[in-house]
Amino acid sequence: MVRFPHRAARRCAAALALALAACAREPPPAEPGRSPRTPAEPSRAAPAAPEPVRRTPRERADELYNAAMMAHESGDRARAEPALALAMMAYAQTGDPDDDALYHLSTLQFAAGKHAQARATAERILGHAPDHLLALGGAARAAGAAGDKEAAAAYWRRFLDALDSARPRPEYEHHQRILPVFEQQAREALGR
Repeated sequence: MVRFPHRAARRCAAALALALAACAREPPPAEPGRSPRTPAEPSRAAPAAPEPVRRTPRERADELYNAAMMAHESGDRARAEPALALAMMAYAQTGDPDDDALYHLSTLQFAAGKHAQARATAERILGHAPDHLLALGGAARAAGAAGDKEAAAAYWRRFLDALDSARPRPEYEHHQRILPVFEQQAREALGR
């Protein structure tokens, strides 16, 4: 049995995903010497599969995010590593990401152990929304995991300061279960 290093396996998985996506978009070529069948022409073959649902790059990235995080949270590293890599690549292809997409990317980077990247992505949100609760929590976790306890404490203080006066954001609704977790982590880290 041939074993591939993780990086090679990720590249293979990414290439396979891209190839499958390309196949889903292109109709199969006509047989040589025959014209493509017209809708009125009867077929002896099984009924055609339903047309694949067309999704935007962002919708595909969000689906990959959900799958990657489920694999990561289940502890299945063999599934999680390539899924995390695919989801991160998908967000890179979405164009100009909004704050929710950036939070997803930061979370994926954190789950993949790329703590400096996760913090930098969270900082992209904080650059224009300095009281963004999800970005503050994500940056605090990433800084703490990277060993920068002072920066983590500073992010947690900002999180608690912003918590009561935070204005509602759509991404807070989507991630409402993580906000109490962040609050508890902040209070534990700061001894409050």
